[in-house]
Amino acid sequence: MAPTYARLTGDLWLDPGLAGVPDEAFRVYVSSISYAAQQLTDGFVPRHVAVMLTSNLDEPLAAEPWRPLIEGGLWLEVEGGFQIKGYLKHNKSKAEIEAARSKVAERVTKHRETKASRVTPEPVTRYIGVSNPPIEEELDTEQENKINPVGHADARPTEVAAFDTFWSAYPLKRDKAKAQKAWRQAIKKADAEAIIAAAVAYRDDPNREDKYTKYPASWLNAEAWNDGPLPDRGRPTPPPDRLAAIRASIAALTDEDIA
Repeated sequence: MAPTYARLTGDLWLDPGLAGVPDEAFRVYVSSISYAAQQLTDGFVPRHVAVMLTSNLDEPLAAEPWRPLIEGGLWLEVEGGFQIKGYLKHNKSKAEIEAARSKVAERVTKHRETKASRVTPEPVTRYIGVSNPPIEEELDTEQENKINPVGHADARPTEVAAFDTFWSAYPLKRDKAKAQKAWRQAIKKADAEAIIAAAVAYRDDPNREDKYTKYPASWLNAEAWNDGPLPDRGRPTPPPDRLAAIRASIAALTDEDIA
């Protein structure tokens, strides 16, 4: 059962009834509020509970240890025990708590009944990767939702698995939602395996620089799987006239100049 909680007002320390209450009696007062909340007594403290709360004090009070609480107006003496003054003003009653618990129980029961009434889905074929043989699995509703992400309920398992392989291979992970949209258009134009192979080649191209790497959606939209290797990004060769001038300058150097 869920725990209950008691409330103490923020201005309790200003209550004039506490002015003459010893610290030990105040401890009993706070403990009685906790007891009433846990036992749902609406603030009633039986006499035997009052005796128990005062029996373990380090410094025993008078013969009637609750007398300071009564005189301070914190407890009211009633038949069979004591009533915490103003308890229901700041704390929920037993009826309110039980009504709230009943509503929670009804919601839980309804949820369980709804879940039990769901029809078990037919087995769904899921393909892992694009080059592996198909693996048959029976997927429950929760697993099927993981295969078909929100917003792509019509996506086929093979399509999603192939995109995951592409996403894993592509060197830059940015704007996945846009990439998924571009992927669905791309596989209408080319074979998924060909696109993935081109993405791997692009990733491993020694002339690709991270700072110039295209976003996956841009790469797909540009049909870049049809592109060849990137051009060599080595040091450019000087134009012929400039190269001739450099060679002439080197030839004109004497041993003394070099030293």
